[in-house]
Amino acid sequence: KHYSRDIKEKNDDTVNNQSLNISYEFDNLKIASITTHKKLENKGVMDPDKDIQPAFAGLSMGHDLSIEEYTQELRFSNNSENVTWVAGLYADEEKADREPLYSQSFMSMDAYTNQKANTYAAFAQAKFSVVDKLDLTLGGRLQRFKKKINSRFYMYNNGTARPSTPSHSYKSQKTWDTFLPKLALDYKLTGNLMPYVSVSKGYMPGGFNHFAMSGGDEKNSFEPQKSTNYELGLKGAYKAFTFAANVFYMDIRDIHVMKMLPGFQIQTSNAKKAHSQGVELDFTYRPTSEIELSGNFGYVDAKYDNYDAGTTKYDDKKIEYTPNITANLGVGYYHDSGLYGRIDGKYTGKTYFTQDNTASDNGGFVADMKLGYKVGDFDIYAFAKNITDEEYINYYFTTPTFALATFNEPRSFGLGVNYKF
Repeated sequence: KHYSRDIKEKNDDTVNNQSLNISYEFDNLKIASITTHKKLENKGVMDPDKDIQPAFAGLSMGHDLSIEEYTQELRFSNNSENVTWVAGLYADEEKADREPLYSQSFMSMDAYTNQKANTYAAFAQAKFSVVDKLDLTLGGRLQRFKKKINSRFYMYNNGTARPSTPSHSYKSQKTWDTFLPKLALDYKLTGNLMPYVSVSKGYMPGGFNHFAMSGGDEKNSFEPQKSTNYELGLKGAYKAFTFAANVFYMDIRDIHVMKMLPGFQIQTSNAKKAHSQGVELDFTYRPTSEIELSGNFGYVDAKYDNYDAGTTKYDDKKIEYTPNITANLGVGYYHDSGLYGRIDGKYTGKTYFTQDNTASDNGGFVADMKLGYKVGDFDIYAFAKNITDEEYINYYFTTPTFALATFNEPRSFGLGVNYKF
């Protein structure tokens, strides 16, 4: 929580985002174009061991990162009485340039990495009535992912110039194609009660590890994560009360896993099989036009089924950074004059931080409060976060020589002004 450093840390972010939404509606057709641009530049230096240890005297890790992304989506939709559908095309391009620098009193390691990723997709989904009160939803998304990497790694003694020839070069490109179908049925049991069931495919694309010190594709790339998702749920409403509840099961193949390697490297690879199952519940209750009570609850059991890390097997171990319970409860008051107030409580349950499940934290409860006044386009407010100054670990990693834990945000107070135009 409190630590000494022999390196002065700093971190500077520059963010530049724009979006353009254009839509036009005909009698039974709506056309929409959504264009976005995002650019992030991040520069800084950190003390990896977060301490003053003789073995790591002068050890620092610098980073110079630039990520720029363009996206374009063209969407067509209708909303007729018997059939509703949406279809469209999507494309994006992301360029990322990274320069991580590890330096100690006697040596330095540089890695210059240029990556480019393109996504192309066509999608469609339609919902129509099969028989009275029974609706069927059919959908699909056809996607292609293309990724390239060009990495140069240098290792040299401090006090000498960086060599012109890298210690290791890695250059590769890969393309993945996938089709993600969806099928859902819902039945209007009554006017305000609707059970449903759905089956769908999930997908997270593969990629490359940008800090490549040795080896080729086998060591420095990872494959897509694929899942089959099943969900059974119920949605309903009664007067001022609305709710939704579901149980789910995810069969996950080639799940992405993170490894901590020597030299403070974090590497992504794949485990063969895992699953995630649980229940979810959320509700909203509005007893008057000024008062709103809302909340949600989730329970998740996520485990590796087949994970051989080479020297150790993690079969039947809990998947790290997946709290077993999450819950939120909030109450808000909104007056016609513009005065409002809200209190929210958030609970995070037990979380494992290591794949062998030896490090965990039981989580905690955090309460936030906000009081404000809206007038015209202005929103003036005061806030208090983590009112009781609750403390729990939210990140942890360990190496053979030290361990690092970070905590949730401490109690804070502040004032704010928002203006919309």
